[in-house]
Amino acid sequence: KRQEQRGWKVNKGWLVAPVVGQQAAFQVQVSEADGTPLQFAQVGGVFQRPSDSRLDYRFTMQEIEPGLYRVILALPEPGMWNLVLRVKRGAQLHELHASTSVAGAAH
Repeated sequence: KRQEQRGWKVNKGWLVAPVVGQQAAFQVQVSEADGTPLQFAQVGGVFQRPSDSRLDYRFTMQEIEPGLYRVILALPEPGMWNLVLRVKRGAQLHELHASTSVAGAAH
């Protein structure tokens, strides 16, 4: 409920569709309720493999321009992954849950 009241807007996505074992850029754009870029936050999380938690992949993102955070990563298995994303600034924490699909390698 606090997240709703704060009104942070979080847009996330891959720059290119992820393929197993290949590096891809994942980025998150965060803005305050009035549209101002949310700067100097700590953004990161974990891609969770539902079938094998040993493959869970934790990551931390870098702020590449105001309110825009990016990480380059390669997930080790094709198929569905769950995402838990955390945006933290000071004592304020915004958590988001989503899922993504990773394509198999082309032969």
